[in-house]
Amino acid sequence: MLKEQKDAHLSRAMTMYGDYLLRVCYTYVQDWTVAEDLVQDTFVNYYEKME
Repeated sequence: MLKEQKDAHLSRAMTMYGDYLLRVCYTYVQDWTVAEDLVQDTFVNYYEKME
């Protein structure tokens, strides 16, 4: 998969699921900074494992 395609997929995923994942993470950790870090790590892992 080309880098441009991966970037487009990541952008769509972040738009579709970013806010939802942030709220879910926040309900578990009760800290916005930690929740944001967890969501960011999730999207980084998604990007790295994309084929």
